[in-house]
Amino acid sequence: MGFKLGDTVYIKTDPEQMDAIVVGKREFVGGTITYTIGLNSNYYDMYEIELSKERDALKALGVSKEEQNK
Repeated sequence: MGFKLGDTVYIKTDPEQMDAIVVGKREFVGGTITYTIGLNSNYYDMYEIELSKERDALKALGVSKEEQNK
């Protein structure tokens, strides 16, 4: 999968699903990759598995997984 610099991404666990921008990428020995994202004038280092290119609209509306499965 992977992300490019400048991509808009979303933190999967963020209940507000706010737009974040990829501003950096680090590759480590062994293949681990982390991304630095800019969000609300702050920077966060995140693993690829924590990010998504797609906004989770139901999460942003406050719909829980249990309610989604009904």
